[in-house]
Amino acid sequence: FNLLTNWSGYLFVLGAALVLLPGSLPEAWPVSPVAARAAGIAALCAWLLYFGFCWRSAGRRWRIRGVELRLPDARTAGIQLALAAPIWLLSATSVAVLMMDADYRLVLVALLASAVAGLVVRIPAGLGVTEAVMLASLGSTLGQGHVLAALLAFRCVHYLLPLLLGLIVTVILEWRGRREASAN
Repeated sequence: FNLLTNWSGYLFVLGAALVLLPGSLPEAWPVSPVAARAAGIAALCAWLLYFGFCWRSAGRRWRIRGVELRLPDARTAGIQLALAAPIWLLSATSVAVLMMDADYRLVLVALLASAVAGLVVRIPAGLGVTEAVMLASLGSTLGQGHVLAALLAFRCVHYLLPLLLGLIVTVILEWRGRREASAN
C-alpha cells in the first residue's frame, strides 16, 4: 500500500511537471522537449490506468511473482494521490530553497529522476544516488559545491532532524512510562 501511494504520487507529479512546465529538464540531459512531453503524458496515462483499475477492480486480488496485490477503491487511490503528490512537491521545494538560485522546475524533475535511479540501484533512501543524479543534472549550472551543500542540508532536514525528534519523543515516553510503572 505504501509503495502504491508513493509511486502514484510520483507518476502524477512527474507527468504534470513534464507536460505543464516547459523547460523543466536540466541542460545536462540530452532529451528533446517533445520526448519529455511524451514521457509526461505516458506517466499521467500510467497513473490514470492505475486509478481506472482501482475504480473498476476495487478489492480484487492478483498474484504477481508470489506477491499478492489488492487494489484499493477509487476513493482510496485519490487519497493516495492527495498524500503522496505534496510530499514530492515539498521535497523538491526544500531542495530548491536550500539551493537558493535554483529553478524549481529543474530541481523537481532532477529529484524525481534521482528517485528512479535510487530505485534501480536499490540503496536505502537513495543515499549517494540522489546526490550523484542531482550533481550530474544541476552541478554544471549551479556549481557542484553549491548543489552538494544544499543536498547535505536536505538530508539533515529530511532525515536526521525527524530522527532526532523521534528519538527525543521516544526517550521522554519511555521515561514517563517507567516513572508511572514505578509509582504503581
